[in-house]
Amino acid sequence: MICYMNNSNLYEQLRILLSEGENVIGLPKHEVVDKLLRNMYTEQEAKILVSSFEKVSTPTSIRNIVKLSGIPREELKQFLEDMHYKGKLFKLGPLYMLLPYLPGGFEVYFSVNRDDPERIKKVAEAHLELRKLGFSYELSSSDHSI
Repeated sequence: MICYMNNSNLYEQLRILLSEGENVIGLPKHEVVDKLLRNMYTEQEAKILVSSFEKVSTPTSIRNIVKLSGIPREELKQFLEDMHYKGKLFKLGPLYMLLPYLPGGFEVYFSVNRDDPERIKKVAEAHLELRKLGFSYELSSSDHSI
């Protein structure tokens, strides 16, 4: 595996990446968010995402991801297909797209329910903990019921 990166702030870089974009609810810098991301994404997945995607909701070719990650195409394709299968990446034909955590990534990840059950449980626990801290209440702050 070639994907080189300083691991000291890998998940912080991922948090920032998942939090920036149009109509995105940003993930706050908090230990619960770190717990959520570490359970949702393996270290290698986080490295691939941070090194290869400039922003969320932007389709990216495997050729570009190979170039940016430094991982051989066939090995990378296995990672990308696995992340797509588990709801961590969206696929549009030959292109891959990283969704923001909210809205998008959260819903897809839990809807497909294909990751390791223990990982899913830990991500769900962290998400509920984050909700208790007030994260994403703005989704339901209107006069209209959801």
